[in-house]
Amino acid sequence: MATLRLALAAALLLGLATCASDAPAAYEVPAKGGPRHVLIFLVDTLRADHMACYDYPRDTTPFLDDFLERGVRFDKAISQSSWTAPSVISLFTGRDVVGEAVALPAELPTLPEVFQGAGYRTGGFVLNPLIQNAENGFRRGFERFQTERAVRKAMTWIKNSKGKDTLTYVHMVTTHDPYAIDPKYHHFTGGPGLVPDEVEARWSAAAEDGLDLSDEVREEMTQARNGYDDDVRLADSQFGTLVAELERTGQLDNAVIIFCSDHGEGLWTREAFDFSPEAQGATTVEARFKMTHGGQLYDELVHTPLMIWAPGVEGGRQVSSVTSNVDILPTLLELCDLAPPSDATGALSGTSLAPAMYVDTTDTGADAGEHLAG
Repeated sequence: MATLRLALAAALLLGLATCASDAPAAYEVPAKGGPRHVLIFLVDTLRADHMACYDYPRDTTPFLDDFLERGVRFDKAISQSSWTAPSVISLFTGRDVVGEAVALPAELPTLPEVFQGAGYRTGGFVLNPLIQNAENGFRRGFERFQTERAVRKAMTWIKNSKGKDTLTYVHMVTTHDPYAIDPKYHHFTGGPGLVPDEVEARWSAAAEDGLDLSDEVREEMTQARNGYDDDVRLADSQFGTLVAELERTGQLDNAVIIFCSDHGEGLWTREAFDFSPEAQGATTVEARFKMTHGGQLYDELVHTPLMIWAPGVEGGRQVSSVTSNVDILPTLLELCDLAPPSDATGALSGTSLAPAMYVDTTDTGADAGEHLAG
């Protein structure tokens, strides 16, 4: 029953995303001007609302804050699921996922396979065990697939890719628990907490119902949230390192870059559902509230960042319509002028976001962030 509820809720969200993307608008994607580097940088377990570039009041994304002046921010990106496998399946296939699939369906062409078939070099640099597992099929189409030291090895790959059409997929787990494990990167840990009033109100209500909310319990939750913010800032720095390598090697001006996530994180924002393991026999607010992800579909678990940079894009644009990671493959196909996969599994579920990126607002007078809201 829980799986059915998740699938139905996800299908509803993705249905909204598809409907929101059907809007007539004048736009033109610039012609491909030479070897192109496509970089998909996915930060596992990253909540949009803990990123300064999404108006979080902490300085968690100093690099992205500046880099967004060159790109487009999608404000309502809804992930396919609140855990990794179904979300990445939808990203890799451009298809909706029903249920809690772990492996890529063998009959579906994948994003790296499509790009490899078009003559691109394809490299995957993956730190999530589910995506690393060869039995789950996520390695299909990658010429090179690395499972350690992702940033460093991706930098070398980028350097050696100059002059060639290249797809690079980087899957970091920086913001996955446990948080802030390296003291060298502590920025907020040990300092004052930043807990929204509505979360404080939920904690207090639970305490009134008999759950323990001692100073010690509150401090553990608060410092863990601080550690998560440290990890967001670290992920921002890791992304900046790869972008800097693209710039250093002269590939940035003709690069298509996507920054995204597979799902968010609970961070003790709400109580776990009654059927969840967290809810069984809990005596403290910390134990009863949802810490991580999976099993629920609240905003903090499915509202993720989605930002795209591409040649000719008007920087600083914000798009307010609902989008999803299922839209990433069709978007890349249009930006790179590639044909959709030819197979017997039907059309892609996702919709290209190019209209949101290149819409000509001079004729319509429309707000660049509203043209997909129809």
